[in-house]
Amino acid sequence: MDVVKLLVYLCYEYKEVVGGIFAACLLFFWLRRCVKRRQPISTTPTENGELFISRSAIFSLIQSACETIPDGYVKRVRLNNKRRMLVIQLQVILRAGNSFETSSIRFQEAVKSAVSRCFGSLKDIRINVTLVGIEHAPVDTGSADSLQP
Repeated sequence: MDVVKLLVYLCYEYKEVVGGIFAACLLFFWLRRCVKRRQPISTTPTENGELFISRSAIFSLIQSACETIPDGYVKRVRLNNKRRMLVIQLQVILRAGNSFETSSIRFQEAVKSAVSRCFGSLKDIRINVTLVGIEHAPVDTGSADSLQP
């Protein structure tokens, strides 16, 4: 119990120092996470060494593969590179009148075929699709002259 009282006393007396140390630790872990996330994606090792693919190459490939789908478009792409799996998070906006289930299957198939066609057996790929919006077609109200009797 005396140790707890001592820690409380020290934290209270030196709260600026403790706060600074806490903030420095948070900054360190946040920077470490950011640097770790920005590394290129590694493929399966070959006999001559490992092959790496930049994240921007995968992003541009996914964007071009999804442009052919008329149901909607990709707003944001996130990559999560795990040891044996590449998880691709697609945030899509659908055009009004399209089914989310069929559209998400189209997005998943397009991305998976494009990635496997360009990069070969990259890793196990998992594609998650999140609906973040619906784009409605603009309503044609006509001209003001056609509304008058």
